[in-house]
Amino acid sequence: MLDILSQLWSSIGQSFSYNTLHDFIIVLGLLVVDFILVFSNRGRFNSRAERRNMNLLGGLIPIITVIIFQAYLIAINGGVFSLPQTDLQLVILYYFLIMLDSRAQILYGIILSLGLFIYFSTQMALNHFQSGLGMVGIVLIALSTYYVNMNSKKILGNMLIYLFWLIIWGSSWWMVLILGLRGQTIYNYVALIVKFILLMSVVHYLNYFVRTALDRYLKIENASKKDYLTGVLNRESFNQASERAFQMFQLNHKTFSLIMFDIDKFKSFNDTYGHTIGDQVLQLVTRQTQYVLSKSDLDGQAFRLGGEEFGILVYSSNVDRAKELAKQVARKVKSNPLVNEGAVLKLTISVGVTEIKKNDAEFNDVYQRADNALYHSKNNGRSSITIDQELIRI
Repeated sequence: MLDILSQLWSSIGQSFSYNTLHDFIIVLGLLVVDFILVFSNRGRFNSRAERRNMNLLGGLIPIITVIIFQAYLIAINGGVFSLPQTDLQLVILYYFLIMLDSRAQILYGIILSLGLFIYFSTQMALNHFQSGLGMVGIVLIALSTYYVNMNSKKILGNMLIYLFWLIIWGSSWWMVLILGLRGQTIYNYVALIVKFILLMSVVHYLNYFVRTALDRYLKIENASKKDYLTGVLNRESFNQASERAFQMFQLNHKTFSLIMFDIDKFKSFNDTYGHTIGDQVLQLVTRQTQYVLSKSDLDGQAFRLGGEEFGILVYSSNVDRAKELAKQVARKVKSNPLVNEGAVLKLTISVGVTEIKKNDAEFNDVYQRADNALYHSKNNGRSSITIDQELIRI
């Protein structure tokens, strides 16, 4: 027993003696870079398409980093696959797997593990046991990667669960990576896992403190961007988003549409039933609008512009598709009245729709066109949609 413990301790000592401080400094650098990227890009990716592209790119970055790092190690080792710093590479993979919330990384990780297994199979004479071990490792990598990615928030919130999945995920990878190590014992295998767990635990605690501070800041910042009553983005957020959309059109002709609407006879609801009912009307209309947007394949953002007036920016869309979205919102609002103490309050909206045009000198040109269309609807019987003087009854 003492001999086993002695050999294990010796293997752990050897694993930590190799560039451990160097690895730790790189891990700290990783945290700093990640913090800067998250902080600097926190408000840039508002549209669904932008977030999807960032998700794909974000999932690819750690994989590319690891491949380049390993290619460099192979080059300086005379073409021989190098594993001494693989723990650091696993730290990079696991850290980004949890923090990026990138579904794409699940696929990338599986492809990488398959590539390693194929590489080992062609370069080394693997017996049936080793091949079976590698295949089991790939299956466990796929399952654990999927679970960790889908449950990252729950895992980050509990240290015991975090350590459990850290061990499962790390062990799965080493079931494949161990195939590339010749003449290694079970003690070396355990030592490498221990080093990975300790490095990742340090990363977890450092990350926890950094992210907690950042989350508090972002919550305060996000609260300032939203309307307190309805929960949708406020006028200031609309001004910023609309200017970004206009700039994107000028740079690469990325089109967008603007839907503006307000609630018909809203003042009478306030005067007749009181401001509490008026608030409920605003909240109900907002919920119906958000529901339609969540079910649509269009990339739209809703804003409360003031009072009973709302706006929807529809990215990468022409006016015809925006018109169909406006119809869905208007019909949804009309079919869901507010019930108050037995009284059924029927709700309708008046809508104006337009799209960005080549001769628009600034976003205000788009805004004025949509606003004029909105008032054309209001002045012609309400509960309707106007597009370039065309009136559509709802």
